[in-house]
Amino acid sequence: MNIFRKLWTLLPAFIVSVLCIVSYKYSSAQDGNMVSYISTRHVIQIAEDGNYLWLATLGGLVKYDKQVGHAIATYNTSNSGIPTNLLDCITVDKQGNVWMGCEKGVLKFSTEGVWTVYPNEEIGLSYLHINAIATDAFGNIWTGNQNGGVMFDGSTWHILTPGEIGFNLVVLDIIPDDSGNVWFAQGSDIVQFDGEQWILYTNEDMGVPFSFYPELSVDFNGDVWVLYGEFLLRFDGTTWTQFYTGTASSNSTISCGPDSLVWCSFGSEVLYSFNGNEWIRYELLEIPHMTQPNDLFVTDDGILLIGADNGLYKLDDEVITSLSISQVGFTNNWIKDIEIDASGKKWITDNYLYSYDSVWKYHPNSVDRFNKLKFDLNGILWVAGDFDLLRFNGSFETVYSYSLWPNVIAIGPSNEKWVGSGYLYSGGSLSWYDENTWIHYNSDNSTVCGAVKVINTEENGTVWLCDSYSIMTFNGEEWVTYSTDNCDIPFDIVTCMAFNNGYKYFGSYGAGIEKFDGDNWTVIDTSNSPLTDDDILCLNFDSEGNLWIGTFDGGLFCTDGEQWWNLNMDNSSLPSNCINDIEFEGNIKWIATSSGLVSYDGMGVLLSKREPVEISQIKIYPNPADESIHFNIPEGKYMISIINPQGTIVQTTVATSNMLDISSLSPGMYCIRILSEDECYSSKFIKK
Repeated sequence: MNIFRKLWTLLPAFIVSVLCIVSYKYSSAQDGNMVSYISTRHVIQIAEDGNYLWLATLGGLVKYDKQVGHAIATYNTSNSGIPTNLLDCITVDKQGNVWMGCEKGVLKFSTEGVWTVYPNEEIGLSYLHINAIATDAFGNIWTGNQNGGVMFDGSTWHILTPGEIGFNLVVLDIIPDDSGNVWFAQGSDIVQFDGEQWILYTNEDMGVPFSFYPELSVDFNGDVWVLYGEFLLRFDGTTWTQFYTGTASSNSTISCGPDSLVWCSFGSEVLYSFNGNEWIRYELLEIPHMTQPNDLFVTDDGILLIGADNGLYKLDDEVITSLSISQVGFTNNWIKDIEIDASGKKWITDNYLYSYDSVWKYHPNSVDRFNKLKFDLNGILWVAGDFDLLRFNGSFETVYSYSLWPNVIAIGPSNEKWVGSGYLYSGGSLSWYDENTWIHYNSDNSTVCGAVKVINTEENGTVWLCDSYSIMTFNGEEWVTYSTDNCDIPFDIVTCMAFNNGYKYFGSYGAGIEKFDGDNWTVIDTSNSPLTDDDILCLNFDSEGNLWIGTFDGGLFCTDGEQWWNLNMDNSSLPSNCINDIEFEGNIKWIATSSGLVSYDGMGVLLSKREPVEISQIKIYPNPADESIHFNIPEGKYMISIINPQGTIVQTTVATSNMLDISSLSPGMYCIRILSEDECYSSKFIKK
């Protein structure tokens, strides 16, 4: 398992139907049907059980039949009892039970098809992600993360405590050998445990300079191999022997096979085999669309498997071929944006570009990542990459290269392009382009100061945009700014916007939605609506004027202004409650989630109407304040939220008095929202 994946985790039964294999699953939610498209192409780790391979992927668990040559079952949150699709590691015990690590803890999928979850807190690990899991010759399960290691003997979880030799276990990798030892990659060191004694091998003990985290494997002779930066080391039980690879990468992984072969990959470019004397090089770049290898695995019959970011590959007779494990075309399932063209073809980005019209097609490019898509009035697709603005009309063309990240594209009524760029609080620009001329607006010639992440245009050509500090309009001559400094809007950083019938709706992180009628701002949030999450990721109106609201953790909401509907993981087979985008194709809603793509033809579950809570203004004193503030409302039990100028909730407190300690806040202006059982109060104050 490569270290790039491990470091990411350190920082956030057979199914007969082919439809289930690709997670093309129908489910009912109130009055509609749902189809989930969840890819299993991003392979994290591989395990073997006789004629079957088990794959831990970012789209769930896959069972692959080696004899028939394709996946025969997929288990994800849309079609099984698995609690998450994001799997970190995998092993199979002697009875054929599959064990996995994830952010929920340890998962067990029994041979009877029963799912069991062992939460981290119950087994003695306090961090969300499990970095490694393995089973030894006695059937014990070993697992761990950066907060320690544990062993499960079938009935009890035992916390591993090697403190007597002066360190606390930080588990990045686990490999049991045939002699009863268990080996751990412990930060930059190696730890051996024989069931009673712990032995620590530092990089000095191994004779190599500290450079990378180690990767472990055990060969057929029981020798331990360590890939450590540009060094390959073998430990025969007594002596460490060095072999210089000449290559180093933080994205390396290792596996041992028969005939004393050791396999090493170094990122996405090269794969080596080593027999103790001779290195043989295989060019991974020659494989179409090959991306980062995450795991190397040698099967019982000596075939090398490569689990990569975009699929499962095998090396047989020096030929690398792709194995069929997913019928869904995208890779990492974190769908960032969707566009639908005039023919009904769906265009999707999860960092790369795909199209779907009953057939998936990947559109390769030379740009690292894509962020946003937008069709212009001529049907040309415009794409915002990491540093480039591109257009795609069968092939990619770079239109402009930015020094700051392009974030968003909008199309004006005359087919002009508006592009927002920049990093949060590090400057940015608004760009205008009409196929002949570029005009860039920034702090030198406009009121734009920060990163422009949201843009919308009106039919009269007026553009609305949001940077790191405010909401702005620009009609070609005049700039108008709305911020917490000059109006009643409670946040400055906007995540999304949508316009309908003269009203503007702005979504935020942590402060819900603001509705603007041209004069007044109205708050729509969890205090006065059926919303269960104030982190708003997307807004869009359907053809009937219903407002659809995607949230970070509450699922998808819809309102016609009176009634509210909700779609989430509890009331449907929605694979995630994190909704990044929604687009409409007639009655079909195409929903981008953090765990796949969904089509849905209903409204969701009808919610009970909540009467809005009138927000009363209160007096804060002293103002400015240093250590504490007081407010002129009766004493009682209140939920108090402090919101900074960027719209982020920085302090939440349940209080029983009309005084609040603010000593931990940084100097600046803040909004305060105080919610009781039947009233809501708000005001602003300055922390000195």
